[in-house]
Amino acid sequence: MCVPVAAIMALSTAPAAAQTKIAITNPSFLQPSVKDGGNSYISVGTRNDAIPGWRVTEGGVDVLSRDSADTRNRSQALDLNGAGTDPGTIEQKIRTDGMGMVTVQFRAKLNNAHSFCRDNSRARATQQEFVVRFAGNRDTRFFSLGSLNEPASSSYTDWQNFRAEFHPSGDFSRLQFASKTPNAHCGPVITDIRATQT
Repeated sequence: MCVPVAAIMALSTAPAAAQTKIAITNPSFLQPSVKDGGNSYISVGTRNDAIPGWRVTEGGVDVLSRDSADTRNRSQALDLNGAGTDPGTIEQKIRTDGMGMVTVQFRAKLNNAHSFCRDNSRARATQQEFVVRFAGNRDTRFFSLGSLNEPASSSYTDWQNFRAEFHPSGDFSRLQFASKTPNAHCGPVITDIRATQT
């Protein structure tokens, strides 16, 4: 079958689907502001509105100061460490149009910010794992960063870029980050969350 050259050129120059930026409140966890110095952090439990834009739905989390997070771009970060034996989960309701795909991009690393996680052999051996999802959807992205004793081959002891794609739940979707780390003292650390929809 012979396809006209004009048709081939039209196909090859067709614009990619436009991306719409989705607003994320407090994407780098700069609020609450945590004073630098040592292993500075603020612990936030469930039913606490201390992190603007985010709700802690399970366990608890720690907001790390700029020095503790050491993100290179001077943002703060969030430790999904949990409380007691309950891993930490946070969520934020974001505006989606119910169509297309949502791409979530963020940075994450193994938790070597707290001295306990670096120095305690049991904590170092714990696999630091988490999921990203829209609450109520079956789409879930699982991430395992390894442990400080045996870091993953891409060296997740330093910040790495990650992405996950989801079908939106509707006009609004609840974006969740949930630790699956069994040792709640040392969950994965995340920051710089962005989202777009095509």
